[in-house]
Amino acid sequence: MSLMAVCQKIKNHMRTVYKINQHDHDMVNLVTCRAIVSTTDEK
Repeated sequence: MSLMAVCQKIKNHMRTVYKINQHDHDMVNLVTCRAIVSTTDEK
């Protein structure tokens, strides 16, 4: 799966779980970045 697909899945998941406003792009991006870092960091 491509990184963009992973990002999209994370964004959709975060919106659902945390009820993030879809128009609050900064918040969505911040959460997405943190999620990617935390998942790619544990090697």
